[in-house]
Amino acid sequence: MHMISLTTTIICTTASMGLAQNICDSDLTPAEARLARNRQDAGAYSMRAGPVQPVVISVAWHVLETTDGRRAIEDDELQLMIDYLNDQWETVNISFAAHPLVDRIVNDVWWDDVPDANELRSMRRLPNALNIYWAPSLEGGGLCGRSSFTFSTLDTIVMQSSCLGYTDVRGVFAHEVGHWFDLFHTFETATGVECVARTNCLNTGDLLCDTPASFGLQFTTCVDPITCNRKPGSFCNRSGPCPGDPLYDPSTTNFMSYSVPPCISEFTPGQYERMRSTTDNLRSDYANTGLHDPCPADIDGSLAVGANDVLALLDAYGPCSDDCESDITGDGQTDVNDVLVLLGAWGPCFSCTDANACDDGDPGTLDYCLFGTCTHEVITGCAVGEIPDCNGHCVPAAWVGDGVCDDGSFTHDGLPVFLNCDAFNCDGGDCICP
Repeated sequence: MHMISLTTTIICTTASMGLAQNICDSDLTPAEARLARNRQDAGAYSMRAGPVQPVVISVAWHVLETTDGRRAIEDDELQLMIDYLNDQWETVNISFAAHPLVDRIVNDVWWDDVPDANELRSMRRLPNALNIYWAPSLEGGGLCGRSSFTFSTLDTIVMQSSCLGYTDVRGVFAHEVGHWFDLFHTFETATGVECVARTNCLNTGDLLCDTPASFGLQFTTCVDPITCNRKPGSFCNRSGPCPGDPLYDPSTTNFMSYSVPPCISEFTPGQYERMRSTTDNLRSDYANTGLHDPCPADIDGSLAVGANDVLALLDAYGPCSDDCESDITGDGQTDVNDVLVLLGAWGPCFSCTDANACDDGDPGTLDYCLFGTCTHEVITGCAVGEIPDCNGHCVPAAWVGDGVCDDGSFTHDGLPVFLNCDAFNCDGGDCICP
């Protein structure tokens, strides 16, 4: 089996303790745990001195759809997700804003189930944005979400539209975004088992001391979905792992636990500090990129610059008492300079807004509109998410640059995989080409 060097987080849609432990393999590897501790020791997870400046993270939505118009998630629900993130991250002056266009991935085969979530979330990324993919079912419906850390190769998030039967997955979504900011599970053990007395909390568990030591609550196994209290029973009320430890008293409301989706609703101050420091020190390429506002002269949000934008600009002419959309140049006032920029941007903001505008008439290409730009992908004859390797055999596209050298040592569909050639830049740098 091809081992992918990618740490992911999985929340399962099963309350079966044994099955969940088998499926939900979300622990850090020992090497990644050492890396996380080294980063912490080096100060990467410590806040910088001085005021906390506002940061905007641009979000790129990718939504699985069918040819008859069914969508994994509707646009108004996507806005609710953005609003929820902004409510939770306001504490550390981080906000999220979505690109005005949604990448609609039309695939009838994947609608019933996406067999490999990594294939979906490796498609059609917008660089320097937080790319988030949505599907009705992931890997048999047993996967609610999967994310990445700053040291992961595949730097995206994929979400299932429901989790444990709940259609409101905002808490699960915040959980996955928390991982993207290098938050670990409250029950992480790859760094070492945390004592309930917290005597070793700085270098074990989630590496934070204000999150109580925890074990895997396994969703409804240990948490009452109505009261959010821990259920009785020896498995859910066990002694701590260290000599002299009292009983575990884990949080059932922390976003980074495996509590029931409706119950997870809060971060701790230490988790907030971790996320803000990760933004400043490790994800600076994603901060204030402006990708969510690719057409600043489009004041009325119509995806085109026209007469209504002129009227809105003239109505706001003069100094801006606060941020105002009419101040296109960002100099604190709406004036002739903004008028000139607006006139220079006159017309449609994007070369396309849907796939129908991108048909080049060539049956050998897959045509789609990717965040305002027409893309014509050469059809290889491989399945979606696969590419021909150096020998022309179809292999998973996600295997390129995944940290494993594919020099024939691994197989796919019974054939050895070769990506160690110039066409793939020596497997994305994983190999030394012959």
